[in-house]
Amino acid sequence: MPVYFDKERKTYYAKFRYKNYAGENKQKTKRGFKRKKDASEYELHFKSMLNNKLEFPFSMLRERYFEHQKTTLRDATYRTVDYCFKHYIDPFWGNIIIADITTKTVMDWNDTFLAKWKLAGTTLRHVSSMLSAIFNFAHKYYGMQSNPVRDIGGLGTWRRNKEYKVWTAEQLEKFCDHLYTEHVWFWIVYKLLFYTGMRPCEALALSADDVDLKAGTIHVSKSFHYRPKNQGGCYCTPPKNDFSDRVIDIPKFLIKPLQIHIENMKQINCQDRIFPTFNHQLNFWIKRYAPKAGVPVIRLYDERHSHASMLINGGQDINLIADRLGHSSPQTTLKIYSHMYKHKKENLVTFLDAVGKDVKNDEK
Repeated sequence: MPVYFDKERKTYYAKFRYKNYAGENKQKTKRGFKRKKDASEYELHFKSMLNNKLEFPFSMLRERYFEHQKTTLRDATYRTVDYCFKHYIDPFWGNIIIADITTKTVMDWNDTFLAKWKLAGTTLRHVSSMLSAIFNFAHKYYGMQSNPVRDIGGLGTWRRNKEYKVWTAEQLEKFCDHLYTEHVWFWIVYKLLFYTGMRPCEALALSADDVDLKAGTIHVSKSFHYRPKNQGGCYCTPPKNDFSDRVIDIPKFLIKPLQIHIENMKQINCQDRIFPTFNHQLNFWIKRYAPKAGVPVIRLYDERHSHASMLINGGQDINLIADRLGHSSPQTTLKIYSHMYKHKKENLVTFLDAVGKDVKNDEK
């Protein structure tokens, strides 16, 4: 088992040859081992994985899984999944041998390790689904007999325990008035998010070419993602899914302010994006000015929920709401905003009572 010492890094590394699934000769190099023994064990575990034997650690399965996922996931999604693994999964699962994993191991992870994080039910469900996905990968490619996360029925819940915080149109106006007084130019961003229902990343990716002021429409065709300069800098990608690529009608009262804003951006040579700011900055202004305006502090993304709430309470058609939000179907919209329809039940009963009274009066 060839193991070498890297004099520059002062660590050991394994370097060996193997045959892949197609029978082709390949060479594998893995660096960064503090001990010679660890580098030797890596080769043993790697070859065990190739032979569909489950005598290798979770960390190696994770490595192969992420090599596969990197070719299929968008960069932003990949980094989110990687973050969740590093914080919630790797510390507990990293050294556990795949063959030793049972449903009890999953419950121990939940009861001991995850309990310290006190995750919300939806976050716990999200993290456990990531773990379940890697076990599905092991079942498909390495002969793992069953998925222990699926066997226990998953963890957490898909349903939020709390309702979304939303603003009304009046609360938005109070907030924007304070921004305008302080000469904060991007008050127009908040109005656009509230009255179009765009995702923040979609609004921040808009260029002047995406806005048709004559037709009064916005073409959502990309998403903006923040990334530090030392990691490559910010970038844009296609929107979340095919349904998110859409054209949204702008309320007429927003066209003129938007036109003025775009012209101002052109004067300062801001051609790429008409809103050259970031999510965290917009969230900061909400935290700073919402209390001064006497309105609830909400997340930036809650402006999208505010838009949906306004349309639902206004009795707008669910199909039109789904199209405007870029959802794949009305069922998706109903699943997310079902709690907003509770008061509709009361309205329905009131309506039926009124109809019943009218019928009785006619009979008399």
